[in-house]
Amino acid sequence: MKMNKMMKRIVTAFLALAMMITIIPAQKVEAVTNTRINVNTMQSVSLNPEEEAMYSFKAPQDGYFRIEATLIEKRSMWSADFTVFDATGRQITETLSAKEPGRSCSTALFASKGGQVFNIKVDSPFDQVVVDFKVVYNTSANWENEFNNSAKTACILKNNQYKYGSITYDDEYDYFKFAVAKTSKVKITFGPNEVTGNDNNWDVDIINTNNETVSLFHGTKTIKAKTVYLKKGTYYLRVHSNFFNAKNVEYKIKYQASAYTVKAPSLSKVTVKVSNSIFSKGKRYLNKISLKTSGYVDGYTVQVAKKKSMAGKYISTNVFRSPYNNYVTSKTIRFSDYTYKNGLKSKKATYYVRVRGIVKDPFGHFIYGKYSKIKKVTK
Repeated sequence: MKMNKMMKRIVTAFLALAMMITIIPAQKVEAVTNTRINVNTMQSVSLNPEEEAMYSFKAPQDGYFRIEATLIEKRSMWSADFTVFDATGRQITETLSAKEPGRSCSTALFASKGGQVFNIKVDSPFDQVVVDFKVVYNTSANWENEFNNSAKTACILKNNQYKYGSITYDDEYDYFKFAVAKTSKVKITFGPNEVTGNDNNWDVDIINTNNETVSLFHGTKTIKAKTVYLKKGTYYLRVHSNFFNAKNVEYKIKYQASAYTVKAPSLSKVTVKVSNSIFSKGKRYLNKISLKTSGYVDGYTVQVAKKKSMAGKYISTNVFRSPYNNYVTSKTIRFSDYTYKNGLKSKKATYYVRVRGIVKDPFGHFIYGKYSKIKKVTK
């Protein structure tokens, strides 16, 4: 009987406790408020240990920004940490730690489009701190717009106008896009130390719409320029930092394009000689072509025919200039009888010769000019 009374008391107490739990409302965990702030305006925040604050701001126009912070007060060795995210939650700069009271520090620069929204998380996990900060925003149309880390999101370059940029926290590449309306001579200039003076290594590649890629600059530590010849089309410049510590270091890049025509050379003199070699005695061969050229060329197409119509060609070949080829210069083309001995007759004959210039684009494709006037040679 006593056992039954005790059980009843236990059950009654349990039911009463259950009713109290259902009646008392659950305490809500308050979310951290995201406070909208204005750029270029100082903010002050006081944090307790394990407390964080969230702020957001909108980029007013195209430009670039950094977070500047000054620790006002702390109670121990810890710091106030600033982490910047884009609207999707992607971290865009390395976390900034304000550690020394009274000393200003800042994140690396980040380029943005007008209207983009960014979030800033401020926290101090183990310390009570007071810190001042502001978003230093500079409006500029001359900076890249992140994230331009692919050909699809490439930043547009205008002829003879610098664009500034930096490799961001989690970006590997920056892409820039430009187009030439006709065959052009294009000078590409790149400088990693023109904004901050930092000495870092970079790679800069040029890419065409067939995804053919050629390195323009490698290990670049100072401003460099390179001239290339491009056919009509769209091209991309890809910037990549060689070392992890060069991220968020600023650089500038531009292209200058002008229409270029591979002009036809003129033939001032063509000589033919008779071979005395025991292997080709009596054979006549093209010995030397003296040229008058205008503008740069990488080489020539040489044609030799038995008719003025250039039908029945003996020779039709490309020859190229190089540091190792003494037979081709900007003014002469020399031949050996071994190279072309099978192309010409051994008896006295009349030959017709013409030449055109060739320029190579960075991808190894040929850009041809018009042929010279035909030169008649009798030997």
